[in-house]
Amino acid sequence: MKRFFSVLIMVLGVFLLLNVANAKVFKSVSYVGNFNGLDVKNFKVEGEKFTVGSYVTVEYDLKNTLSKPIKFGKYGAFVACRDPNNKNRDFAHQYKYYKLNSHKQIHVRGKIKIDKSGSWTFWPGFYLLHTGFGPYEWGKIKLKATGGSHSGSNGSNNQKRVVLKPPFNTCSGWKTSPGVAQTRYYCNPNTGYIGIFDSAWTGGAASYALMYVFFNSPKNQRVKIKATFYYTGGAKTTGIAAFAGFQAIHYYNNKFYRKDIEAGLNYDIAVQKIIDVALFAVPSVTHVKDVKEALELISTIKDAMTLLKEMKDLYNVRKAKKYVYTFYINAKKGGNFIGIGLRGNCSGVVTGSSFVVVAAQLLQVKVIF
Repeated sequence: MKRFFSVLIMVLGVFLLLNVANAKVFKSVSYVGNFNGLDVKNFKVEGEKFTVGSYVTVEYDLKNTLSKPIKFGKYGAFVACRDPNNKNRDFAHQYKYYKLNSHKQIHVRGKIKIDKSGSWTFWPGFYLLHTGFGPYEWGKIKLKATGGSHSGSNGSNNQKRVVLKPPFNTCSGWKTSPGVAQTRYYCNPNTGYIGIFDSAWTGGAASYALMYVFFNSPKNQRVKIKATFYYTGGAKTTGIAAFAGFQAIHYYNNKFYRKDIEAGLNYDIAVQKIIDVALFAVPSVTHVKDVKEALELISTIKDAMTLLKEMKDLYNVRKAKKYVYTFYINAKKGGNFIGIGLRGNCSGVVTGSSFVVVAAQLLQVKVIF
């Protein structure tokens, strides 16, 4: 019996060695970087071959470099993946709500079947409690699969262009309403949603919401940014001497920059269309009493594609607009964080009042080197 088990162990060992010998590392990144005290390293994609029908293994390590625990949220750690049609194919979710103690390390590993030809993108994904998702496409590995067919890819292999889409890293906002005024902002980094509601009878109101994106620059250089929004909204004044307007803004290197956007839509029509988006996108709701409630409902949508469909439908019937906000920054070598969003402001006096109401989606951010 002992001889039988010895032979069995030897056969299994040979089998495992043959499998290891057949597997090869397609590409690896020894050190991706550090995000909020979390070291990301030893990232690699391996398998026997990278062709349609084959399986590949993706793995990496996460180490807590802080003196306190790092807590993961509801998505934990995973392998972020986009297929040749840019479809979300994230896999290997693990360590959900896990507490990674100081100077401890965890290993993330998962396997996926390559079922389309074209370019596949992988990067280390994680979701931290109170912080959100890690940087989009951070340390990404891009590999091209041969064999089979696919549709929907634009065929572009331009390595000097990075396209960032929801979910974004995080979002934040600000508001002020001195006098008889009210203001609210809404944002959801999972969908790229931004909502603005400002009104002023006397005094003023202003608010903004920013989506934060992350990209790596290979060197210190001037970079072109093109942020594309779908939006429906309007600005309205009643009486005289009141003002209302909204702007596209970005925040980089501790400075704000902004550019006026013409609303281009009738205020009353815009309000109704915002309510329509809420009703169509949240089918469980049958009635919305006002635009503030509609903006709140839209902010709860978790699926970027759901919001995109409603905004695109509005755009196709000319009840919404598409706006491309183009600007330049002096990017530094390495990681760059930038906030991109919208700002509303209005004022009221004894002789007039004003309102700003906007519902928007940051569809994508192109970084062009």
